[in-house]
Amino acid sequence: MAGINPREFDYDNYLRKVEEIEARTELFVLGKTRDFLPVFQWTLGDAFGKDSRYREIMLPLQLEGITKTLQASTDWIPFIEPWHGVGVYAEAFGCPFEWRDDDSPWTHPIVHNIDELRAVKKPDIQKSQMLQYILDTIRYFDKETGGCIYMSTTDTQSPLDTATLILDTNFFFYAAMDYPEDLHRLISDITDVIIEFTLLQRQIMARPITPGHNSFCHPKLPGLGLSEDCMSMVGPEFFDEFARPYNERIARALGGVAIHSCGVWCQNYEIIKRLEGLVEVDLAVHQQMDPSPNDPVVVRDGLRGSDFLVKVRWPGDRLDILKNIYAPDLKLMWEMAWEDDPEIRQRNYDTAKRIFEDSCLPLQFRRII
Repeated sequence: MAGINPREFDYDNYLRKVEEIEARTELFVLGKTRDFLPVFQWTLGDAFGKDSRYREIMLPLQLEGITKTLQASTDWIPFIEPWHGVGVYAEAFGCPFEWRDDDSPWTHPIVHNIDELRAVKKPDIQKSQMLQYILDTIRYFDKETGGCIYMSTTDTQSPLDTATLILDTNFFFYAAMDYPEDLHRLISDITDVIIEFTLLQRQIMARPITPGHNSFCHPKLPGLGLSEDCMSMVGPEFFDEFARPYNERIARALGGVAIHSCGVWCQNYEIIKRLEGLVEVDLAVHQQMDPSPNDPVVVRDGLRGSDFLVKVRWPGDRLDILKNIYAPDLKLMWEMAWEDDPEIRQRNYDTAKRIFEDSCLPLQFRRII
């Protein structure tokens, strides 16, 4: 079995390195300094994917990724995650859940018409196969690691995103136009289940960290990380009606939300800035990180002046883009694609820090890049 056996993992090194990262990023997280650029280089290798069915395989892979991450210069706090695909909440509402030997697990929609939509009921978490499976994984991870490693909640698709997994795509948009009350009822039920199950996960974790999943996590950052990938295909009016109220309900219950979306979603920058309780957004600005990346200048101009953290993902060989995306009123965090070569990783980290420092200096004191 690949990876690092939990009994052979260097827990002392992990605790020491994490304490150092927490200390140097805390003032930035608390909003007490803008003269710092968190630079993230991290990997979990093959931990998310075809082996995610088997917690006994996934944990050593995640520990191997954490070990590699801590060998790099990084401001990322590594954690383990009970990841069993993106459809676990959809499965709780009755969607068939399919494990695949060569891919991540899939769910299949169960709603194709209004009668099927009205037949969907709020599930009992205790009777949900996949949600219970996740709880068992949490207990297993903590038992094997002695509860020493930070753990996030499972990959949480937003209420709206989960609804698109339960409903056939064509009928989903049809329902939004012709049966909005029924769609709102389902999304509201999904929201309740997400809140209840998130609290349950964190209750049994030895060392939970927030917001979770692919967000930058820190003990001083509250909330829950949500994947809101529908933002790339809906407009602000749709998002304002079917997403924002439910995300804000989660934020009120859990102390905030961090939002990730794949694709280009600049049409929703203004509405996302009005989302109460938003602590962080995550998006890509290059095709290496997302086949439909956001324009870095549009990101800068659209999100500057906001109170939340902005994590952008970009390959390590194009660090010059920092000069274009930097703004003094943008709480920027920089995530680079993982490089196996330690010399390249160190060069990228140092260069990112230097470009940021130069961007903060008055023009007459800047170095020529």
